[in-house]
Amino acid sequence: MKYLSHLLLFAVVSTIATVGLSTIFACGEQSEGRSLAQWLFFEMRRNEALQERATEVSQSMEVKKAIIADLLADQITLREATQQFRAVNEMVEKAGDSMLATYRLPQTDEEVGQQVIAWAKAELVAHPRPTKRTLQQLEKDLLSSPYSSDPIQ
Repeated sequence: MKYLSHLLLFAVVSTIATVGLSTIFACGEQSEGRSLAQWLFFEMRRNEALQERATEVSQSMEVKKAIIADLLADQITLREATQQFRAVNEMVEKAGDSMLATYRLPQTDEEVGQQVIAWAKAELVAHPRPTKRTLQQLEKDLLSSPYSSDPIQ
């Protein structure tokens, strides 16, 4: 699958490069050809930035899956899972530049806790199994936690 996606990406980039370069050579005016070349190089850099972001997000998702598995196995608390999710969220470069949009993250501890619970729900829907901790218990823990007055450090 990964090989196929790389091959497809290579084909798309090659096609864009070929069309771009042939258009540049066919352009009568140099300024038009120059702006097309700038656009082509911008898209190539943007593609690289998107690939880096995709790798970061993929790695982050794998770590989050492990955190959720530990939470559902009652090996860690909701508070610990929230702390770990916050750290994993920071793994992804979130600063937007001219090539990529800003990567949006939950801002408050309550929002990160809601993110953890959403991941737990998704995991149980995708792979139903008996767990030591139920979703209702997690939601109750989140509601009873003093996240707003005692931020997770």
